[in-house]
Amino acid sequence: MRDMYSQTRLAKRGSVYYFRAAIPRDLVKHFGKKEITYSLKTKDHRAAKSLCSQASAKLDREFEQLREGIAAPEVKVLNVVNDDAINSICTAWKYHALEGDAASRTQGLSDEEFEEHSQERLATIESLREILAKGRMERIQPALESFLHLIGVDYCGSGEDLRILAWKFLETVIDTHLAVIQRDHGEVVMMPSAPKPFRSGSNKRPESPSKGQGKKSLQDCFPLWLHKRKNRNAKTVAAYRASMDDFIEFAGNRPVIDYDSDLVYAFVEEKLDLGDQRPRTINKNIGFLRAIVAAAKKRLKLTNNPFSEIEVPGLEDDVIERLPYTQDDLNRIFSFPIYSEGERPKGGAGAASVWLPLLDLFTGARLEELGQLHVADIKQEQGIWYLGITDIIDDAKLARLAPKKLKTPDSRRRIPVHSQLIESGFLSYVERVKATGAMRLFPDLQPDNKGDLTGNFSKWYGRYRRKHGITGYQKPFHSFRHTFRDALREAEIDVMVANALMGHKDDSMGGNYGLGHSLNTLNRAIQQISYPDVETPVLA
Repeated sequence: MRDMYSQTRLAKRGSVYYFRAAIPRDLVKHFGKKEITYSLKTKDHRAAKSLCSQASAKLDREFEQLREGIAAPEVKVLNVVNDDAINSICTAWKYHALEGDAASRTQGLSDEEFEEHSQERLATIESLREILAKGRMERIQPALESFLHLIGVDYCGSGEDLRILAWKFLETVIDTHLAVIQRDHGEVVMMPSAPKPFRSGSNKRPESPSKGQGKKSLQDCFPLWLHKRKNRNAKTVAAYRASMDDFIEFAGNRPVIDYDSDLVYAFVEEKLDLGDQRPRTINKNIGFLRAIVAAAKKRLKLTNNPFSEIEVPGLEDDVIERLPYTQDDLNRIFSFPIYSEGERPKGGAGAASVWLPLLDLFTGARLEELGQLHVADIKQEQGIWYLGITDIIDDAKLARLAPKKLKTPDSRRRIPVHSQLIESGFLSYVERVKATGAMRLFPDLQPDNKGDLTGNFSKWYGRYRRKHGITGYQKPFHSFRHTFRDALREAEIDVMVANALMGHKDDSMGGNYGLGHSLNTLNRAIQQISYPDVETPVLA
């Protein structure tokens, strides 16, 4: 059973291994969740298998104890790093690592497995030696903390003591790897004596870092950031919290004074190695962390902000340009099955899948602005049909049931309906939706977990366009807005009129005077927009 778990509970994300275990149904209520998942913080397959095996055995014992009504063993607290503690921890690592290696070899290795594992170990030992030579203890600390967790030790000491322990631990890891390599050459390596149980200096947890000046943790800082400004956007709060949780998973929720720039750079380096985040995204998340600590620095009397002045490698070269769609792109888009075959994917929210691209091409509006339109927002004045882009809703019931939000107050505007949209059947579509009694123009759109009405649609569109030949991260749905802007330039539309149509703030001196552009002026500009040689569809 243990061998089975050591395989099925080992997962991989990018190049980093994770422990992932399902919780039995009868114990779900106790744990409050159905699955336990955490990073093993290693890219080495053999080390990951060893850690996974140890974690599985520990978890299975806990399951058994819970079923038998026996309390789980108390977590041992490590406050002070002394020789006894170092010897106990390092001996435990060497014993379990060599025991796991011996168990693997007794099962027999194929030539391919032996060669693969030998190469992995040689690469690992070179990496470990480099860490030791440069004194980069922050690179080994995640593996140390994972091992402490596995043997039931909760470290609550100082950052300096942790670095001392990490140094000794690194020396032991290197020594253990060298012993395993000796076995690769057929040499006899004797097993060390089984480690004695770790003894902590206290069976009580020391005062929480949140109860002493200078000992505030990153999690302690978050509420102060949250409440520093009223009514923070839910999406913003979720993004900041996710960045904080991601860093804590890597470094632990220690006092902020125990973090330093070396540790933050180690976090950045791991993210770059994983390759699932661009330098620009990593830099943004570091900025979130910097803001969280900065918001609490004065209140909690923090002396430093470890996230300040962090330079993410490759940031200058990571320029994401949202490209406009070319003529060929547009013709390909309008030959997608949603147009050529009447396909209406559920993920595309029915009619939204065909009308949102067309609307964006001829209005340049933001996706969320279009997705949250009410049927009542399609209006006619002076014989001109237009879209009313606004977050001001006079009808109290409508405001409660179908609220809207805009990026900025300058986003409130009127966008005349292009003649090509009318020829494509847009006004007929509006009438059909109106006849159903729906409030939203695209009633099948459902908000995502962040509250964005078009969040799920945007993800669907990305998958759909790639499937049908429009590839590359530089051509998302937002490219329609860039295409529209280029069309305004091609038609030589006055820049202030163009800003008014796109919902951009006019910072010119003239933009501070008057009531803005008339609907007639905006309509003349819109009707000059054209896309030569692009065949736009006519929808029934």
